[in-house]
Amino acid sequence: MSAAQKEKKMKEAQDLYAKGVKAAKTSLTKWKADYDSASNYFENAARGFRGVGFDEQAIEAYEKAAFCYEKCDSMFSAGRALEAACTIASQMGQPFKEKATVMYRKAAHYFKAYGAADKAVEMFTKAAKLREDADPEGTIKMYEEAIETTIHDDRQIFVSDIFRPYVGFLVKTERYPAALKALKHQIDILKSIEGQRDNMHKAFLSQVIINLILNDSVGAENTIQDAMQIEGFTRTTEYTAGSDLIDAFNQGDAAELKKALDKPVFGFLDNNLSRLAKRISVPTLPSAPAGAAASLFKPKTAPSSVPSLAPRSVTPPPAGQEPAAGTYDDHQHEHEEEAKAEESTTDTYDFLA
Repeated sequence: MSAAQKEKKMKEAQDLYAKGVKAAKTSLTKWKADYDSASNYFENAARGFRGVGFDEQAIEAYEKAAFCYEKCDSMFSAGRALEAACTIASQMGQPFKEKATVMYRKAAHYFKAYGAADKAVEMFTKAAKLREDADPEGTIKMYEEAIETTIHDDRQIFVSDIFRPYVGFLVKTERYPAALKALKHQIDILKSIEGQRDNMHKAFLSQVIINLILNDSVGAENTIQDAMQIEGFTRTTEYTAGSDLIDAFNQGDAAELKKALDKPVFGFLDNNLSRLAKRISVPTLPSAPAGAAASLFKPKTAPSSVPSLAPRSVTPPPAGQEPAAGTYDDHQHEHEEEAKAEESTTDTYDFLA
């Protein structure tokens, strides 16, 4: 497009925008705003601005179009106008990405009001993905709002489309307990929906992976036990992979663990869960220092200076005569005390060696 053509398109877009502003206003001779005409003017102006690269002006025009559509009670068109604005803003810098998350949420409510729950969920999910790096907690709230929308509007069939990126985000940010809780919530919902067994089986396998990352083999085993209550689960590749994974983990067999992780079924999970599975390793016990086992109950070496316990050659006193100090009885008492000391010394064990 030449400079002259671009200038002409820009002028047309500005004229359409001005007509929209005028149509949306009231005056002394015009008591009621013409929001129907204004919405068309603003939307056409937005397309014109977008065509010549004036993205900020396009976003503003789409926002005004959405406002006018809302005034006309045309909620679906309002949602579509804001969605178009979000598409532009999400491709721009961070301030515009933040603005896009706000507009996506508003668009979701427009679609909900119209009854298009699937579009509302799509808007919440897109908003959540835009927030992931800058606002993790806001991301979680967006996903949870999307889940509530599917439940409230009886559109649970779309629930796996939300849980997949939601659990992936929780795993990516290492919020493992929250991920396990989300997967349980997903499974509880899917149990009541026909034709969702495949997604349920994948959710069970995902729980096994997270439990083993947390070194909780009991939790992983309980997951498989719960899953076995679902008809047909024991005939699935998820059951085989999960069971093999747990067996290898409990046996500390690294080769079998690798063999289990090489099963194709792991490639059908969310990318974050597939990568997490590759991080599972067999548990290792802390090794004792060299020689520690041999010295655990090693008796202390008896001191070399322990007196001999051989009886002393001491002549007892004559009958009826008291022994003099330092004679037989004194020496006999000394001998007994030394024997006790020797016994205590040789029987002492060093439990801290």
